[in-house]
Amino acid sequence: MPRAARSAKRRKTRVEGGDAAARGGHDEGESGDGANLLCALPLALQEHIASLLDHDSLFTSARVCKAWRDVVSSASPTPMRGVLKRIVEGNAQLLKLIDHYKFNDRDPPPSWLADQPDRLEILQHRRDTGVRFLEMYTEEARRHRDDPEWMGIQTSVPFGLLELARDRARGAESRFPKTLADKWTSRDVYKHLYGRSCYDCASFCHHLWTGPRKVVNDDGYFDPFGEIPSFMRETGGALKMRLCKACSGGYAKSTPAQRLATGAAAKDFFLLRPADLSPLPHGIDTNPVDPGWAPMRLYRKVDVTEAALARWGDRASWEKERHKRLVGKA
Repeated sequence: MPRAARSAKRRKTRVEGGDAAARGGHDEGESGDGANLLCALPLALQEHIASLLDHDSLFTSARVCKAWRDVVSSASPTPMRGVLKRIVEGNAQLLKLIDHYKFNDRDPPPSWLADQPDRLEILQHRRDTGVRFLEMYTEEARRHRDDPEWMGIQTSVPFGLLELARDRARGAESRFPKTLADKWTSRDVYKHLYGRSCYDCASFCHHLWTGPRKVVNDDGYFDPFGEIPSFMRETGGALKMRLCKACSGGYAKSTPAQRLATGAAAKDFFLLRPADLSPLPHGIDTNPVDPGWAPMRLYRKVDVTEAALARWGDRASWEKERHKRLVGKA
C-alpha cells in the first residue's frame, strides 16, 4: 500500500476512535505510538491527566504533539489546576491573611460590628478596593499584551489575582464580578503569578512580616494597597530565576523537591562531566555554605536529566552506573 494511503488510513482510524489529535489536523510523525494512544482518550480525561502534572512536565508535554499542545494551551481551566494549586499552596499563609482581612471565609462577628457601626462600610470598601485594583491591572495587562518587557517591569500583582487562582484551582465560582473574572483565562492567571513567584516554592513573600514593603505593619494592620510585594532575588548568569531567601539557602543540601541542581549535584547524582554541563544554561547565586566561597551554579533539573540520558543512553544504564559508583565508595 502506498505511503500516502497508509497515512490516510491511520488518520481515518484515529478519527473514528475519537483521536483528538487527528480531529485537530495532527500531522503523521509528530508523535509516537504512545502519544497516539494517549490522544485517543476523551478530551476531558486528557485535561484531567494534564491537571496532575507539575510545571515542567505540563509544558514539556506540549512539545509531544499538536493534540497535547492544544490541551495545554486551551481556554479550559482544568489543565492548569495542578500548577495553580502549587501557587496557592505556596502562598497559603498570605491567602489566610487576605481572608482574615476581608472576612472572605466567615461573616464578621457581631462584636466586631458593634464596636463601630460603620465597620460594615469599611469592610465593603476593602472588598471594593480589591476589585478596583484587579480591574486596573487587567486593563494594563490587556494594553501591554504584546509587550514582552512589561511583565519584567511589573514588580507586583494584585491580591485579587491570587484569590482568582485559588478559585480556579478549586473549580469554584469566583467572588469577583463575572465580567471581570472572564477576562482572565487560567493560563493567563498562572503566567502572571508564576513570573513573580519563587522558582522553587512558588511563594511571593516567604516572610510576611518583614521586607522593604511589609504586608503587615508594626501595628498589625494589613497593608491595604491591594498588591503583592516582591521579596525575591534574581540569579545572575544566563538563566535568570527568582528565588526567595529560604530556597536559595536551601541549596546547601540537595533535595528531590528542588527544581534546580547545583553543579556538585549535577556531577554526583546526574553523573555529568564539565564538558556535559558547559552547553547548559545556568544561573549564578551566592554560595549558601559560605558567601566567601565561589558562587554556586544552578541548572534546571529538566536540563541535567536530559543531558544525563543523552550521555548514558537510557535511565536504566544511568541508574546502574550510579549504583556502581555508590557501591564503590562504600
